[in-house]
Amino acid sequence: MSKFVSIISLLALLLGAFGCSDDTATAENSNNANNRGPNNVRMVPDMSTQPCGGCFLDGECQSGQDDEACGAQGSQCTSCATGLACNDDGECVEPPACNPDNCDGCCTTDGQCLGGADANACGTGGNLCTMCAGSACIDGRCVAGCGPDNCAGCCNTNGECVMGDADEACGTAGSACLNCGIQGSVCGGGACIAQGCSQSCAGCCNGNTCVEMPDETACGSGGGACVACVQGQSCMNGVCEAVTGSAWDLYVLSADISFWDWDVFSNPDPLVYVYAEDTTLGVYWEYITPTRSETFSPVWDMLLAPGLTNEALAAGMILELYDEDFTGYEFICGFEIIPDAAAFSGNVVESVCGFDPVIKLRWRLEPSAP
Repeated sequence: MSKFVSIISLLALLLGAFGCSDDTATAENSNNANNRGPNNVRMVPDMSTQPCGGCFLDGECQSGQDDEACGAQGSQCTSCATGLACNDDGECVEPPACNPDNCDGCCTTDGQCLGGADANACGTGGNLCTMCAGSACIDGRCVAGCGPDNCAGCCNTNGECVMGDADEACGTAGSACLNCGIQGSVCGGGACIAQGCSQSCAGCCNGNTCVEMPDETACGSGGGACVACVQGQSCMNGVCEAVTGSAWDLYVLSADISFWDWDVFSNPDPLVYVYAEDTTLGVYWEYITPTRSETFSPVWDMLLAPGLTNEALAAGMILELYDEDFTGYEFICGFEIIPDAAAFSGNVVESVCGFDPVIKLRWRLEPSAP
């Protein structure tokens, strides 16, 4: 009997060695497994198929470049403290000073980025903000009000300079636009004239009156509006033209400059250079305006070159825009101009840069005092 019990005991030991267990143990293991289910363990992101270069937030990979979820290389995301910003490396750091790379408006001197649409802080492209003195800020540029110094046509009710050759907006020399249609007339030469006169007059029209024989006091042709020639002009074939030997004063008025990165973190400092030469007299004129600091819309409105002879102007004058830098002068645009007959009328002339139509220079000629 003892030998039989020993054999039974040996079989039990062998079965235990091969991992056999009873039903009670199996039930206990099953219950323990249920207690270790998804609701009771920390979720570990699976990075085997899609590595996270940013950071994890609630088990999901984020870019890691957001102020509220900042981090890198699969770390746990953090929220940047007040005054700090998350950079491209997933680090909370002090934000960089305002510059063209991070500001669409304009930058203040203390490094703040503003919208750039306010007259007290006008600008764009991350350039230094400009205060518009007596002008408005339009599209990040200080724009002076429409008037004789910046408009060859007429100024409409919105303060905009228009061509001045339309019946509903007629005028010249920066005057207020007239609506000729209300008067039953048409626009001709920047003035309202009677429709009947404009259609039948070979000379020029003073309102309803046709001037058949134009002269210096009433010059024009083809039914256009009569104009008075200024000193130094004569009426030739209905056009006021400068006479030989006349002398003219060149006034430089204003300019528009394109938003090029002229200076680092600042606006350009423009000036105008002028050159003209009368080879018959063996004389030349060479002048430079004062520099206007930190502006894309400089205004000079000054007599720059007095006493230019008609012969010098007929040969052409050179006007050039420069940006004054610490190391010298940077060329902006040049204008080689032979004034036409209309330029001797005393009205403002707007010259447009050949390679950048945004760049414009305004000037006018007036007869020199005898």
